[in-house]
Amino acid sequence: LRHVQSVVFNKLAVRAAVTTNPGAIDDNQRALEHSLLADYPVAQPQPSDVDPSKFTPQAKRIFCPMPFATNYAARATSAVPYSHPDSVKLQLLAKYLTPNYLHREIREINGAYGGGAGYSAVQGVFSFFSYRDPAPLATLKTFEKSLEWLASHEISDRELSEAKLSVFGDLDAPLAAADEGMAYFTAGITDDMRQERRERFFAVTTEDLKDVAYRYLASPEARAASSVAVIGEQSVQVPQDWTTLRLDVE
Repeated sequence: LRHVQSVVFNKLAVRAAVTTNPGAIDDNQRALEHSLLADYPVAQPQPSDVDPSKFTPQAKRIFCPMPFATNYAARATSAVPYSHPDSVKLQLLAKYLTPNYLHREIREINGAYGGGAGYSAVQGVFSFFSYRDPAPLATLKTFEKSLEWLASHEISDRELSEAKLSVFGDLDAPLAAADEGMAYFTAGITDDMRQERRERFFAVTTEDLKDVAYRYLASPEARAASSVAVIGEQSVQVPQDWTTLRLDVE
């Protein structure tokens, strides 16, 4: 706990973001320094026993049994950073797969309450998911089948345009006042970076979607590097090579 205290409650380590108008910057800065941060100690953080440079991501298969009568399934794959040219293609791919294949298969056929695909541009992670799912193992196969379907499906111009419109709807959605500037504060993403990335969506083609789907998700290397997880009923029969993570929740 003392180590946590030295890292979290420390003026040398803490960062703060304040959303305000130009005329109130000085008043807010004084309030921040003389009230919120006034009691924070000034000390060099204690060294950690964990070396972050030695962290190596690993693909895992995890089952987490829980005492409730529903399930959640997910697959995640590490892809590319925010500014990489393929980032917009992967985000568009997620927008395309969800309404054109995943929603129908996961909800209407497998019986889950919902599911789909998503891409976190900041974290560089492509994910498939389902929730309140009576057949999570079947849904994991559905994730795989969606990539096989995409490879053989002829994507129409209309389908591609609808996916782009959906992306632009997210990008252009109004921000709450508290969220203004947070992309820069938390991830260093500037307005110029956001605009450049936005313009890249216009040039994405149907072949681009199939290309990134194979390279980052469907290729043997991508499949081996993906992690999957199921959270839910203890009666779910996962393969023997999976890791069972028990949280002992009563």
